[in-house]
Amino acid sequence: MENNNNETQEKITLKIESAIHGHETQSYTMQEAISRVEVEVSQRGKWLYCDGKYTNVDVADAQGKARLTETLRNAKDITLAGTLLGG
Repeated sequence: MENNNNETQEKITLKIESAIHGHETQSYTMQEAISRVEVEVSQRGKWLYCDGKYTNVDVADAQGKARLTETLRNAKDITLAGTLLGG
Protein backbone atom coordinates (compact mmCIF):
# COMPACT_ATOMS: atom_id res chain seq x y z
CA MET A 1 0.00 0.00 0.00
CA GLU A 2 2.93 2.37 0.48
CA ASN A 3 3.38 2.57 -3.31
CA ASN A 4 -0.21 3.76 -3.77
CA ASN A 5 0.33 6.39 -1.08
CA ASN A 6 3.49 7.59 -2.83
CA GLU A 7 1.60 7.76 -6.13
CA THR A 8 -1.07 9.98 -4.62
CA GLN A 9 1.55 12.37 -3.23
CA GLU A 10 3.92 12.34 -6.21
CA LYS A 11 3.45 15.42 -8.40
CA ILE A 12 3.73 15.35 -12.17
CA THR A 13 4.02 18.65 -14.04
CA LEU A 14 2.26 18.88 -17.39
CA LYS A 15 2.72 21.67 -19.91
CA ILE A 16 -0.37 21.96 -22.09
CA GLU A 17 0.03 23.97 -25.30
CA SER A 18 -2.87 25.99 -26.68
CA ALA A 19 -2.97 28.02 -29.89
CA ILE A 20 -5.44 30.37 -28.21
CA HIS A 21 -4.14 30.58 -24.63
CA GLY A 22 -0.41 29.96 -25.06
CA HIS A 23 0.43 27.26 -22.57
CA GLU A 24 -0.55 26.24 -19.09
CA THR A 25 1.77 24.48 -16.67
CA GLN A 26 0.22 22.64 -13.76
CA SER A 27 1.21 19.90 -11.31
CA TYR A 28 -1.01 16.90 -10.71
CA THR A 29 -0.95 13.70 -8.69
CA MET A 30 -0.01 10.71 -10.84
CA GLN A 31 -3.64 9.59 -11.21
CA GLU A 32 -4.78 13.12 -12.08
CA ALA A 33 -1.94 13.43 -14.62
CA ILE A 34 -2.90 10.15 -16.30
CA SER A 35 -6.54 11.22 -16.46
CA ARG A 36 -5.63 14.64 -17.87
CA VAL A 37 -3.35 13.08 -20.50
CA GLU A 38 -6.12 10.66 -21.51
CA VAL A 39 -8.64 13.50 -21.93
CA GLU A 40 -6.24 15.77 -23.81
CA VAL A 41 -5.19 12.99 -26.22
CA SER A 42 -8.48 11.18 -26.79
CA GLN A 43 -10.97 14.06 -26.61
CA ARG A 44 -8.98 17.12 -27.61
CA GLY A 45 -6.64 15.58 -30.18
CA LYS A 46 -3.38 16.58 -28.49
CA TRP A 47 -0.12 14.65 -28.78
CA LEU A 48 1.97 13.68 -25.77
CA TYR A 49 5.69 14.48 -25.81
CA CYS A 50 7.98 13.31 -23.01
CA ASP A 51 11.45 14.86 -23.05
CA GLY A 52 10.82 16.08 -26.59
CA LYS A 53 9.81 12.70 -28.04
CA TYR A 54 6.33 11.72 -29.20
CA THR A 55 4.87 9.20 -26.74
CA ASN A 56 2.04 6.82 -27.58
CA VAL A 57 -0.84 6.87 -25.10
CA ASP A 58 -2.52 3.46 -24.87
CA VAL A 59 -4.14 2.88 -21.51
CA ALA A 60 -6.75 0.39 -22.68
CA ASP A 61 -5.28 -2.22 -20.32
CA ALA A 62 -3.26 -2.39 -17.11
CA GLN A 63 0.04 -2.83 -19.00
CA GLY A 64 -0.57 0.33 -21.04
CA LYS A 65 -1.42 2.30 -17.92
CA ALA A 66 1.71 0.97 -16.18
CA ARG A 67 3.86 2.02 -19.18
CA LEU A 68 2.35 5.51 -19.19
CA THR A 69 2.81 5.82 -15.42
CA GLU A 70 6.49 4.87 -15.70
CA THR A 71 7.00 7.22 -18.65
CA LEU A 72 5.45 10.17 -16.81
CA ARG A 73 7.38 9.36 -13.64
CA ASN A 74 10.74 9.35 -15.47
CA ALA A 75 10.18 12.30 -17.83
CA LYS A 76 11.75 15.65 -17.05
CA ASP A 77 9.57 17.57 -19.54
CA ILE A 78 5.99 16.55 -20.35
CA THR A 79 4.13 18.50 -23.02
CA LEU A 80 0.71 18.03 -24.56
CA ALA A 81 0.42 19.82 -27.90
CA GLY A 82 -2.10 20.01 -30.71
CA THR A 83 0.64 20.21 -33.33
CA LEU A 84 3.78 18.36 -34.27
CA LEU A 85 6.71 19.62 -32.21
CA GLY A 86 10.34 19.76 -33.24
CA GLY A 87 11.86 19.49 -36.65
